[in-house]
Amino acid sequence: RERNRIEIERLKYEDKKRDLLKELFHLYVDFDIIDLTNEEFDEFIDFMNVSDEFLRTSSQYEFLVFVKEQFVRYKAWRRNQIKWKPEDFNFDEN
Repeated sequence: RERNRIEIERLKYEDKKRDLLKELFHLYVDFDIIDLTNEEFDEFIDFMNVSDEFLRTSSQYEFLVFVKEQFVRYKAWRRNQIKWKPEDFNFDEN
């Protein structure tokens, strides 16, 4: 029973952390710091894998630099994840 309570608290904490990061990312998108859609936020958060320690101890500037660096890595990773098929392109001559 105690383990379940601890797990529930951990999940609540993770949800709050994720919500906070999404809120920050909305600001970063508004200021053209990163270019993500709302649908990409969760995947980017998972990709970043930012530690709680870094969240607590980093300055706003340090965190922003970290996010920008991770964003560049994320976009490169996303490009490598896309598997293009011939039907994705229009080879018809016009």
